[in-house]
Parts: sequence; C-alpha cells; structure tokens
Amino acid sequence: MEPFTLVFTVTDDPIFVYKKPADVSAALVKYFEAYSKANKDNKEKDMFPDYTKLSHTEFFIRLASLSQKYLNKAICPNCFRQYEIGEQHCQICSINNILIQPKTFNNTDVLSFQTNIAKRCRNEYVLTEDNFIKMLLIYMRVQCGIPVLIMGETGCGKTILIQFLCQKILDDDLEVIRVHTGFTAKKIIEIMQLCITKAKTSAEKGKHLWIFFDEFNTTTNIALLKEIIYERTLLGLPLPANMIFLGVCNPRRKKTLKIIINEDDHIGIRKTRQKLLGTGFDRCLLHTVVPIPETMLEYIWNYEDASSVSLRDIARFCRLYNWYLDLLNQIACVKLSKSEMHYFPHRASFVALLLCYYFRLHSIKLKNIYIDKMQLIIEKWYPKPKNIHKYLMKDVLEHEQKNLIDNKMKLPKGTAWNRELRDNIFVLLACIINHIPLFMCGKPGSSKSSAVQILINNLKGKMSKDSYFQTLPELVTVYFQG
Repeated sequence: MEPFTLVFTVTDDPIFVYKKPADVSAALVKYFEAYSKANKDNKEKDMFPDYTKLSHTEFFIRLASLSQKYLNKAICPNCFRQYEIGEQHCQICSINNILIQPKTFNNTDVLSFQTNIAKRCRNEYVLTEDNFIKMLLIYMRVQCGIPVLIMGETGCGKTILIQFLCQKILDDDLEVIRVHTGFTAKKIIEIMQLCITKAKTSAEKGKHLWIFFDEFNTTTNIALLKEIIYERTLLGLPLPANMIFLGVCNPRRKKTLKIIINEDDHIGIRKTRQKLLGTGFDRCLLHTVVPIPETMLEYIWNYEDASSVSLRDIARFCRLYNWYLDLLNQIACVKLSKSEMHYFPHRASFVALLLCYYFRLHSIKLKNIYIDKMQLIIEKWYPKPKNIHKYLMKDVLEHEQKNLIDNKMKLPKGTAWNRELRDNIFVLLACIINHIPLFMCGKPGSSKSSAVQILINNLKGKMSKDSYFQTLPELVTVYFQG
C-alpha cells in the first residue's frame, strides 16, 4: 500500500488523494463497498476514481465540495464572486452581472448548477489531474494553518493555480505581492499595514485574506518575510488570525549547458559589460535569487517540474495566433478562394511560433536548428513543401512581412528595406498591438532605432495613410536615453 491523503469537505464526503486507485488500502475500499450497500447508494465508485480519466467538470464538482459557495449561494457568471440567495446583481461587474443560482437545493439541481459553472470556468482555467491534486494539498495545508511555500520554474502555473483555488473555489480575498530585487523593508512594512486593514474588512465578511508573495526569494529582505510567514508577526506584533500566507519562489539552480551556449555575443552586449551588470550575484545561477532561511525550507514544496516550456510562452502564442488570424481575415483580398483562406490558420500558427521563439534566439546557428526542428513536425502534419526552410522564411514570413510592412508603410527617404529592418518592424508591431513587452538587443547599426521611428511615423491612428493602421491606436512615445 502506498501513502495517500484524505481531505475532508463541507459536504462530509471525503476526497482521497493518491496517484493510482491501487495505492488505497483494500480494506478501506471494502469498508466503503459495505457502507454503500447498507445505504443503498453507489458512492463507492465515486470515492476512489481513477483521476487520470476524470474530466474538467468532474474535477470542478469535487473541488466545489470544499466550500458552500456552489451549494447555496448566488454566483456572478463574470467574476464568479458569491452572493446571498435572493440578490440579483454583482456589485463589482458592470456588464453581464446578473447572478445565477440553483433552481432548488436538491442534489440534481445543485449538480446541474455546478456543471454550468464548470463550463464557464473552463474558458479561463482547465482542471487536470495534476493541478487538482495540488489544489487539494494546498487546501489541506491552509486548513492546518501551515504556510504554503512552493518552489518551481518560472511559468509553470504556480500563481494562477493559487488564484483559481482562492477566488474561484473558496471565494476568499487575495492580495498578490510581487516581490523583486528592489523590494525594501520599508516597502514590505507599508504593504503589510495595508493588508492588515484589508484583513479586518475580510473578517467582517467572514472571509480569509490570502497574502501571496510572488518570487519571495528575490529580495535581500527575506528575513522580514520569514518573520511574517513563519512567525506570523510584523516587527514583533501579531498579525490577524484570518491571514493566510503563501509564497512561490524560483529554484536556486545553475544554468544548463544549452542556456550557456545561447548566451553569446550575437546580441551585441560585451562580456565585460555583462560582468558589470551581474556584480553581486552568482552569474552561474539560472535565476537571481537569495538563500532561503532554514526555518522556511521546512515548508518548501518543490514542484520539481522539468524546465521545458513556460506557460507564459503558450499564452503568448495563443494571443499572437488569434491576432494574426484575425488580421489575415481582415486584410484578405475579396478575390481569394475558400481553399486559399483555408490555410490562414496554418500561416497564423507559423507566424506566431516564429514570433514566440525564432526571433528570440541569439544566433543564426540556433535559428537554423529551430527551423530544422519545425521541419520534422511540419512534415507529419502539413502538406510537404519541397524546402521547409525556404517555405517558412520566404513563403510565410517574408510574404506576410511584405503584405503588412512593404505594402502599407512609408519609409523615410534614403532608407531601403532589408532583412533586419523588416524583422525589427514586424516584431515591434506584433508586440505593440498585443501589449507584449519587448527588449531589442543588437549591435550599433542593426536598424533598432530606425524600426521604432518608422513605426511611429506610420501608426498615427485615424491620421494614418493605410486603412488598416487607421484602426489601430496612435503611438505616443516617451524617450529615455541611456
């Protein structure tokens, strides 16, 4: 028998947490079988399910049993806040704010209501076996009054998981504190004093206030955070009892060989300058972090996820894909046939992938390796072009750049189109429209400033010369010369 965890719910139906149903004691399973027969119900099968086969809705219904929120409350379908039965409108949302609630409080109507909410939540967050079990374990620690400290790679979903559990499932209040290197002790004290006031307000509503320290091991004032999280005091004074402390941190991990290889001279920053920028930090570390106090290490829960793909990259890809697919449909020629427009999703996918990954690689060698990797995938799922590299670079990227840039933008006199200028403008335009931060690094003369100036001259809102650019907001620039 493997170890398993038991979580008690407000409906008095326990949730067993395990990797496989076989991990649960056979004697315990037999007990619930006998109990189900005596009560003439079929709960035994639901008590020990195979979590690998459950759907998002089934996971949500189990999580809903952790609170009264989806049992006897009215819910806003927009922000998912709870209200008392009988209230009609959400006090926070101005649009789509009519509250929904179960028709009656019998099991069938409540289950139908929870299924409806689960479908709405799916648009924002999808529950899986992995995050379902993690939420249960976090909930158990919170109920026991144990600080929840999670260690994991950037972008592996730590923050959004806690937000979903706190706000969507439990309907508690959440305060996210994004810690960084410049976080001073004075700033921490000021924020905590505001949180104490909010905690008192939450207590009046019968709620907890979750204080979430994001990347808490990036500040040198981690000892003060240790006092708050571990000792539950601020400068020796006790904190409100309804405060729940959580934190996530990046691992103190050394850079891999692949990352070191990617840090070369192609981005135009000299090695001596890099060393000056890294003064005071261990440059071999993947993340700039400080050592965690031993008393906090006892509560660290290490996700130990493989550092492969950040969920931020996936979200960025989806945003760019949706934008470019809409753009293709918007500027498509009326004469295009349905068969030609059928390939728009493919082209939007390739452009989004190039924007997310290809342009972020530092050297031509790494970019060619990326194209070769894409070739293996494209050959399986896409009609085989004769030359994948030529197809992606010329037939897709260069073709889209010419449609969006050459045919729509006006250049200053004496400026000629070249590969670097097109790439810079294309990436800048995509990031500006989609509100994605961008840092352009390159040697002098690599068309960085020219690309920015050309965009400023062409994106003038309704005063723009091109009809598509007239639909975009005007660029207002603020310069900071380094």
